[in-house]
Amino acid sequence: MSSETLPSQPTPHVQSPRPNQAPASPNSLITTVLGPQPYEAVFNAMVQFTQERDANTPNELWMCEHSPVYTQGLAGKAEH
Repeated sequence: MSSETLPSQPTPHVQSPRPNQAPASPNSLITTVLGPQPYEAVFNAMVQFTQERDANTPNELWMCEHSPVYTQGLAGKAEH
């Protein structure tokens, strides 16, 4: 798989709050529709977000679509 970066749309966790809007609480859910995105780029951004978050980071739901991805699962064998 090639290393891909997300298109110019910012990822939700780096967006600035709207003017005059209170910051989200840790119990909030931020929902962002990213539209079509490369699978690997969004996966890597989600891993980075998860590694950097703390107890005060609001939960996020990223809605996107990507091209079909085939997976083997945890018990998968490379020869399959």
